[in-house]
Amino acid sequence: MTSLLYKDMKRAVAGLIAVLASGAMLVLALPPSNVWILGWFALVPVFWATRETRLSVGVVAGIAATMFAAFLSTNGYLYRSGSAEGNSTWTYVGLALFGFVFAIVAGIAAEVKRPSLKSILVVACAGVLVDCCLLAVIPASLAISQSTVRPMLVLASFTGVWGIGFLIWFFNLAVSEVIAKNRTLIPGIASIPVIFTLMFTINLTHSKTVPRLLVGVVQSDSNELAKMRELSIEAVERQSARLGRPFVVWPEFGGLYFTSRGETKKLTKLASDPLMPAFVTTYQDGFKPLPHNTATLFSSSGESKSYFKRKLFGAESTMHTPGTKPVAVAWGDSLIGLNICFDSCYPSIIRDTARLGADIIALPTIDPESPYSFFAANHAAFTAIRAAENGVSIVRADGNAYSAIVDSDGEVIGATNDGKDQVAYGLVSRYGRPTFYRWAGDWFPFACGGVLIWALLTNIRSKRAAKESASK
Repeated sequence: MTSLLYKDMKRAVAGLIAVLASGAMLVLALPPSNVWILGWFALVPVFWATRETRLSVGVVAGIAATMFAAFLSTNGYLYRSGSAEGNSTWTYVGLALFGFVFAIVAGIAAEVKRPSLKSILVVACAGVLVDCCLLAVIPASLAISQSTVRPMLVLASFTGVWGIGFLIWFFNLAVSEVIAKNRTLIPGIASIPVIFTLMFTINLTHSKTVPRLLVGVVQSDSNELAKMRELSIEAVERQSARLGRPFVVWPEFGGLYFTSRGETKKLTKLASDPLMPAFVTTYQDGFKPLPHNTATLFSSSGESKSYFKRKLFGAESTMHTPGTKPVAVAWGDSLIGLNICFDSCYPSIIRDTARLGADIIALPTIDPESPYSFFAANHAAFTAIRAAENGVSIVRADGNAYSAIVDSDGEVIGATNDGKDQVAYGLVSRYGRPTFYRWAGDWFPFACGGVLIWALLTNIRSKRAAKESASK
């Protein structure tokens, strides 16, 4: 009795340590820390501690690890710098959503008896499908920890973000089994570096000799038109006019202070200033009963066709009418796609814009302020993946933190840090490039679904064969 109690206590302590270790590595793997290598090991402790237990044990451990991660993040214990200002609720919400997926996957994995390469493949596919289900709320995926890793961006151009997520689930599960002395999975683990090498050798990067276009971002929440003009000019004024007609992107609602019910005279007048570059901003139009959240390109030629935000965030659905169509407008000999903020969390929305032939996507954004800008940093990480998926450059301007200029292969050309009234500029490819993902769409989750169906059918067949054998 005493030895059994000791064994249970020992496993409980090991489980607690595993939860704390996974939570800490999760914080370091995700932005703003961006220690990407930890994304391949952050989930291992929980998977190892809960293997061959019960669904409930895996679920509780997964939730506990992500809530500990939220605690660490909101208090800045593992960050070198940054401000603790902001609403910590956003950090907890973001990590709770990932925790939901992690808990389900950990719970499924915990139920597996005598794990094998096949079972790990199936659980990893299940993780991808649960990630897909999360699109109904707010996307959250450990795949964004790899947003700066070149081979994974190349992979995204074939499989979308889903292929990255699958590899991370698979690797974490396989490593946990090897630690548990299941040596049969070593070949599976060894396959990941091979995939890295293959992806790295596939060079889809644009040559830097291709035509480039100067673009800039303005990171500010100023309600002064003179200030926005000053920042816009600063973003591009020191660059050569030979680089083409530049444009800048303002944050979401950057034009709200200067419009009323869709009246844009102040913005069109500003755009006619000979020193002022063209700019993309958002504002509310005069649509009734609820206005659209509207994005428009303003230039000396006037204002472009407008785009209406399609994915409304949270309570925004009570303020705005969602749009229904993608929009791309001509700028010189390039085609500029228009999207807004939350749109970029959804692969299909950005893909719709890219399929119009967009070369560059302007993405005004405003993220809720959270401690150490955790929410903005994680949202920004989707930008490089969306660019690589579709072969389009993306110019993302946020009002508070982590604005970015990303080339069509996912390379970050220019970026800002945490803080207002900053600018960044960069030279992006003037023309987009085709990718398999843009053409094929979200085929990878369907492939994962096929694997689950295959596993179910083979399991039924095995049970039937065993039953027939026993009856003889």
